[in-house]
Amino acid sequence: MLRKDGSGARSDCRNDDRQEGGLGSRRRFPRGRAMKWFLILWAGPIGFLGLWYGLSYYDLNFGMFFFSRQMHDLVFRIYGNILGIPPESIPPLVLKALALDTTVLMALVVLRRRKRVFAWWNARRIVAAQPAEPAESAESLSSAP
Repeated sequence: MLRKDGSGARSDCRNDDRQEGGLGSRRRFPRGRAMKWFLILWAGPIGFLGLWYGLSYYDLNFGMFFFSRQMHDLVFRIYGNILGIPPESIPPLVLKALALDTTVLMALVVLRRRKRVFAWWNARRIVAAQPAEPAESAESLSSAP
């Protein structure tokens, strides 16, 4: 393989690819980009589910059957029949699952960015521990001539 400098010296292709970020490199995304996409791909469906649930629960359908209360009841009736539980018990179960999922995801984010998070937390504690500036006394706020 020819080197970039034009010399005909042979080198190991795999090592050159790793050094240049080619096919053999370990990192597939630039630093931080994988976590950003992970959060986006997590928040998208969660946001869509919350939007659909809120609009269909209050029957704000904008003329679309998808957002109607009838569709809401039908979906939960189908899920209830599949799971063998009453349809009214499904929304609290979904909320608990989303809370657990969010907790695990935020723990993952904190774990990956723990240095920054702990630095921020310690800075907050230092600011909170400092005494507040004394308020001006009533004597200094007193009379105008």
